[in-house]
Amino acid sequence: MTQFEITQGDYGKPYIGVIAGVNLSNHTAKIYVWTDADVMLVNGKSCAITFVSSDTHITYTPAEEDFTAVTPAAYRGVFVLTASGAKETLKPFTIRVLPKPPGT
Repeated sequence: MTQFEITQGDYGKPYIGVIAGVNLSNHTAKIYVWTDADVMLVNGKSCAITFVSSDTHITYTPAEEDFTAVTPAAYRGVFVLTASGAKETLKPFTIRVLPKPPGT
């Protein structure tokens, strides 16, 4: 999975993780993001799943409160997929929160 970057306080822009060569569109997806001290920042928010040109796209759109009050740093994240009778935790990825520009 890819590394994502978001500026502190930004929200509303979708971020897409791609799983190549497999159709998981019959699953539901949630995102979890936490600190190195195991403090949850995003705790199981729903994501959209679509199947595009032989790849599964998982789309997470940050809400206003998700990264407003966090310290700029690199955080760990994971998508958890579920379907009837199945649960799969995907490989962890990094979400890097960048400092917001002064005066914004």
